[in-house]
Amino acid sequence: GKATYTFDADISPAPIFKLGTDSINPGEFVALSAYNVDDISKIEFTSSPSIEYTPRFFALDGVAVALVPVSINLEKCDKYTFTLSCDGVSSELTLNMKNKTFKAQDYDVADIILA
Repeated sequence: GKATYTFDADISPAPIFKLGTDSINPGEFVALSAYNVDDISKIEFTSSPSIEYTPRFFALDGVAVALVPVSINLEKCDKYTFTLSCDGVSSELTLNMKNKTFKAQDYDVADIILA
């Protein structure tokens, strides 16, 4: 015998996540891009160690983009591992931290301003 089968399939590429750069100084931002994501509200983000911030993605010309700040007030570490997931796909991205030292600064404030 002979048989004919017909299938309907919705094939779409898997989500891809990328960092704008692989290393920054404490106190700076890094861009985080997500490609092939239809619903940006489904993007999940975690950081190890925690950066104490959850980025918010915005759609821009078919790409989801978020700015991720790394505060100077976080405990010093050499790298952060960001885990992003969407639609059953998970990716780990590593952000290396440069060794930046900050100068101590002293300010004299007039008593009248403090009053």
